[in-house]
Amino acid sequence: MVLDYLTGVVAAYINPDLALNSQRGFKGIAKKAIIMFLVSLAYRLDCLVGKEIMQYAVMWFFISNESLSIIENAAKAGVPIPTRFKESLEQLAKEKQAR
Repeated sequence: MVLDYLTGVVAAYINPDLALNSQRGFKGIAKKAIIMFLVSLAYRLDCLVGKEIMQYAVMWFFISNESLSIIENAAKAGVPIPTRFKESLEQLAKEKQAR
C-alpha cells in the first residue's frame, strides 16, 4: 500500500501531465484505510466461521489490485513496460472500468 502511494507521488512528480494534488492524495490514503478495514473485517468473519477463506480472498484481491496500480504508476513515470505486459494491463483496466 505504501509502495503504491509512493509510486503515485513519484509518477506525478516525474510526469509533467500529472500534478501532485493534496485532495487526491488524501482520497488515496482514505481508500487504503478502508482496504485495511475490509481485510480486518474478513479476518473477523473467518474467526466467527472457523475457516480461513474470506480473509485470503479479500487479501489476494487487494494485493492484485495494488500490484496493478504500482505497475500503472511506473508506466506513468516513464519506466519501460514490456508490450505484452502492458497490453494485459490495458485489458484489465478496461474490464475494471466495465464494472
